[in-house]
Amino acid sequence: MGRFASILGQAVLITVLSAPAAAAPAPEVAGRSAICTMEYRPVCARTRFGRLRTFPNACVARRERARVLHRGVCGRRR
Repeated sequence: MGRFASILGQAVLITVLSAPAAAAPAPEVAGRSAICTMEYRPVCARTRFGRLRTFPNACVARRERARVLHRGVCGRRR
């Protein structure tokens, strides 16, 4: 019985420790999920502090509340 209780206790502990990470809600920006893909399609955007910055994609720029100005790296507009 002692071994069964130990295994059961470990299973419960693993379940409890992994549950909060799986159940954590995604952060939202303007009512939409703030989870962006990892694709690299750079955009130049103006941050909320007024600086130009290159972001890896438009989703990441919007998540940071930046205004997308054009596709591509800042300073290399075609």
